Amino acid sequence: QHWIDLVLLDLNMPVMSGDVFLATLRARPAFRDLPVVIVSTEGATPRIAEVVALGAHFVHKPFTPKRLAGAIHRALNGDPPDIEAAAPAATGEIAQSLPRPV
Repeated sequence: QHWIDLVLLDLNMPVMSGDVFLATLRARPAFRDLPVVIVSTEGATPRIAEVVALGAHFVHKPFTPKRLAGAIHRALNGDPPDIEAAAPAATGEIAQSLPRPV
């Protein structure tokens, strides 16, 4: 469908942060559903919740190859992000900050 299959992204980048890049990407209809995996040292729960709410899968550095492969697999299959894998200690906070289905 896309000529890009997957975006691997960090949140902490020069020039444009990863969350701004992701929001910009999601605002374009052609890329709204493009799978995104964020690999970052970011630990701020609100920031992680924001990117998860935008449909990105989050893998905290350092990570194991198995964890990264799992996030890539889930993203490419269209599965929802694994909130617990994003930040196990903050799972409740992230889940509470996500939009609720109506």
